[in-house]
Amino acid sequence: MTYSFDPSAMHNLRSTSPCGRRLVRPVGLLLAFGAAHASATAVPAGAQAAVRETLLSQAAASGLRDATLSVHIAEPQRAVAACPVPLDFRLSGQHLSRLRLLARCAPHGTVTAMNVRAELLATVVVAVRGIAPRQPFDAASVATRRTRLESLSRPFVSLDATIGQVSRHRLRAGAVVLADDIAAAELVRRGQAVRLVSGTSTVAVSAAGTALRGGKLGDLIEVRNDSSERTLRARVTAPGEVQVVTEPAAP
Repeated sequence: MTYSFDPSAMHNLRSTSPCGRRLVRPVGLLLAFGAAHASATAVPAGAQAAVRETLLSQAAASGLRDATLSVHIAEPQRAVAACPVPLDFRLSGQHLSRLRLLARCAPHGTVTAMNVRAELLATVVVAVRGIAPRQPFDAASVATRRTRLESLSRPFVSLDATIGQVSRHRLRAGAVVLADDIAAAELVRRGQAVRLVSGTSTVAVSAAGTALRGGKLGDLIEVRNDSSERTLRARVTAPGEVQVVTEPAAP
């Protein structure tokens, strides 16, 4: 999205003394100082709105419904030249405290870079105690809390979606639980008794079997039909349940 930029707002050629009397200065010196000061320090109009819109849109896409945001944009190191069309803003970066904003004037091909620091508060799932790798999340280890986020890397917002999952790596107490922290849990373990389902959605039969190896949702594994003692290939569809895919010919 583009935003309008009014460079005339940066100039003010009048000043007064503390008692309200107008100060008279050489016009040439005042113009030179005023233009240099405004060009070196002014953040382009619309920059704040562009950053806020981008981050709040990303927060909503991540499921954060109660996010509050504050933004600080550092002054650019060089002048932002006047542009005949609205500036085009592009925000990049992973960490909210170290973002980069580019303001581009398309007709002139000029780009001005600015550093951005944002603070975003939202209610997310956090670890309430240290969690070891491969440890399942349960009601005693995670909770929802309103906290400051370091990034918008798909934080978990639902306890129901978190509990029962497995931690991919070690998490410290207070850490926000992200999608990358989750390892899909095995729904079937090796040696576990499973329900074998075969047929179609309208006509299906089931039998008892044993998993010859473990698997996550959607994995293809080998299972043994306990009645026929035949080894089958099946897809994991639910905890303790598999859908038969192929049935090898009898030896």
